[in-house]
Amino acid sequence: MNILSKYLLNSILEKKSRMLLIIFSITIGTALLVASLGISDSITNNYVNTLKGAYENFNVEITANAKAKDPLFNVSDFKAQNIKETFKTAAVNGYVKNDDSKTFNMLGTSLEDFKKFKSIKILKSLNLGTFNGNKLIISDKTAASLKLKLGDKVNLYILGKTKEYIVSAIASNSGLFLSDTSSNFTLITPIKNVCDIYGEANKYSSMFIAVNQSSINSWIKNFNNENSNFTAKLLVDESEVSSQSSTIKISMLFMLGIVLIMSIFIIYSSFKMIITERLSVFGTFLSTGATKLNIVFLLLKESFVYGFIGGILGNLLGAIIIYLSSSLTNPLKEEGIKAVVNFNYMYFLYGFILALMVSIISALAPILSIKKLPVKEVILNNFEVSNKTTIKGFIIGILLIALAIVLHFLGGNIKGQRPYITALPAFFIGFAAIVIIIPKLVDILLYPFVRFFRKTNSTLMLSTNNVRTSKILQNNIRLISVSVIAIVIIMSFSLSLNGMLTGVYKKLNFNISVSINSNNANILKASNDIIENSAKNSNLIKHQYITTNLNGDFSKEINVLCIDPKNFKSYDDYLDYADKASQLEELSHNEDGIIISKKISTRYKIKKSDKIKLYLDNKEENFKVLSIVDAKFMNMGNVNLISFSAAEKHFNIKYCDDFFISTTSSEAKLKADLTKKLKGLPVSIGTKADSIEHDEQSCKQIVGLLSIFSYITMIIGSIGVLSNISLSFIKRKRELAVLSSVGLTKGSRNTMLLCESFIGAIIGLLVSFTSASLIILLLRDIFKYLVLDMDFSYPFNSIPFISIFMLVLGFIATLPTLVKSEKLEIVSQLKYE
Repeated sequence: MNILSKYLLNSILEKKSRMLLIIFSITIGTALLVASLGISDSITNNYVNTLKGAYENFNVEITANAKAKDPLFNVSDFKAQNIKETFKTAAVNGYVKNDDSKTFNMLGTSLEDFKKFKSIKILKSLNLGTFNGNKLIISDKTAASLKLKLGDKVNLYILGKTKEYIVSAIASNSGLFLSDTSSNFTLITPIKNVCDIYGEANKYSSMFIAVNQSSINSWIKNFNNENSNFTAKLLVDESEVSSQSSTIKISMLFMLGIVLIMSIFIIYSSFKMIITERLSVFGTFLSTGATKLNIVFLLLKESFVYGFIGGILGNLLGAIIIYLSSSLTNPLKEEGIKAVVNFNYMYFLYGFILALMVSIISALAPILSIKKLPVKEVILNNFEVSNKTTIKGFIIGILLIALAIVLHFLGGNIKGQRPYITALPAFFIGFAAIVIIIPKLVDILLYPFVRFFRKTNSTLMLSTNNVRTSKILQNNIRLISVSVIAIVIIMSFSLSLNGMLTGVYKKLNFNISVSINSNNANILKASNDIIENSAKNSNLIKHQYITTNLNGDFSKEINVLCIDPKNFKSYDDYLDYADKASQLEELSHNEDGIIISKKISTRYKIKKSDKIKLYLDNKEENFKVLSIVDAKFMNMGNVNLISFSAAEKHFNIKYCDDFFISTTSSEAKLKADLTKKLKGLPVSIGTKADSIEHDEQSCKQIVGLLSIFSYITMIIGSIGVLSNISLSFIKRKRELAVLSSVGLTKGSRNTMLLCESFIGAIIGLLVSFTSASLIILLLRDIFKYLVLDMDFSYPFNSIPFISIFMLVLGFIATLPTLVKSEKLEIVSQLKYE
């Protein structure tokens, strides 16, 4: 190991607090990248693996569609080839007669088909050899929940009738029973029992099949083309599950951007201080034959070491976050089944590369500045770093702020499909500009106070002048400003996210909601009749979502919402129309018309009056775009409206599965009436308050995650401030000794140090609270570019908390310096003067 490498190692280990600060900031950034990429995959994998575990080898489901006259069918009713295995069933829902909180999905099938689920083990059985009559197979968990034993009888309520069944077998909680809970479970019975309920001969409502996974999409497409009355679809659609976890991913990537800004600034500032500290040592190296290039490479090695260590630790932390997230979101956690965590090792590679890039690139500018140092002065140790702030940086910063503002206004006026394309550069330019102007801004703000205190209080004058002129103290203000801006942005994002996720239902006019959780035509018809009769004297709004694809491209998902435009007008106060009344009126009179959402219009470059082709079950339907509406965050902006008459004409939709009832009578009475009449049917009944509360609960996890990283941001900033204040004292020992030698007492010296910290915190808070308004404005533009019109609110309620925290932090960070100040040896510091 040569002398430069030994010096590098000793230098890294000597300043442990600074080393930990740099590594910590890199670690957090790396962990956020790995976690943001991996959490979405992990949550998706958990749910997908759960579903795949339930369906085992089966991967496609075949059902009769809306074109079929009868929802029940025989296998001979359709054409299909290359099927490996089948599971045929007729399903019906109901509840336990003596406990209507216990609901079930009863599958009628044959014992031969049931045994195709290899993971299901029969634990106990009684006369199961002949699977006929009113026999039931239940899971071990269901037996415990209902307190049933082999041979026990149970009364089940199904479609208005009660029938007695006998427990003939108890099976393991696997396969079809995998998702059984204490309140909702699966029951297996002979096929004839379910068909008798429907008044049919032995037919099926659904058939699971196993086909080659490699050709599954083409198989589904061919089947749907050949069988117009049937629909084949994936039993487990990974893309659908993945889209539900995208909000967490977006939130964490947003946090990553904030943390990276802080990390870059911390590393940049730290390396400026490293170079300032080591100028005398560099002079020694240069005098012994080393070149500036040797020193540049030495410092680049140091930044590489920080990035290397931070990358490893960040990957470990990211893996821990993914594991914890997988465990918390495990759908089978209550069943005692552990989450299966599948790590994508490419994400760890991306994290490691990011760590190295952030560390090296952030340090590059200070390191390359060494090439501009005068060699003679550095060798003779006569070189001093000037504390003078120049107007040049201030002017550049002002011009950059002006440019960011211009880009903001320019973005909103860009015509075409993607306005606000200038949002991202404007955001980072604005952030950089604020950091650049701080030194001169501090100089300008504090100069009048220096002049005032010169005549009134010498200690305050010294404190104010030191803050005005010291680059180290100005870097503290920069660090405080960046930290506070980051915290304000995070809190603003949290508030806005909460409002976004809960704001949809608040602007919809209804009291009761009813969702039918079945695509069975008989169940849909029965439920529709009951709901319509019960809500005769109320305003009944019907919904039906259809998932289609644009031009047959499965990656271009278009969610179509079927509505009655006449009563939808009074129900919806959320969507943003150009002219609500005329747009919905036009839709009601056009069976080939569609109102496209702004997000879909922008993403796929669709304009008003365009003709588009929507595909459902591989059937092509043509629509004309009547107008465009901003769906904002309803269904994440993918809401496209057609009328029910258009839905029946194009997609054979006869019954809807979502109802929203607005009533002037008793809400509780109507809900109780619906609950009573719909018992035994697979429906969910709730109130508007229930819907809002559900969204608030789902939002808490994301907001809580953001809050954690808000505190992490505070910690990063705190360690940075502490490090800088300690460094400030080390660099100013001689200056403090000179002041003490000419009459500055220990008490005055301590007061001066405390005032410096207090003044720096005040200036940092003023700058950050003011500039955060601009940054939030520019952040809003970024989300507008993403076609997510998020209404960011300034978190005024957080200002007192942040201010107190930063002032207390400044005081605590100064305490070690006060202790060191007490031990300052004036003679030792001045003996060479």
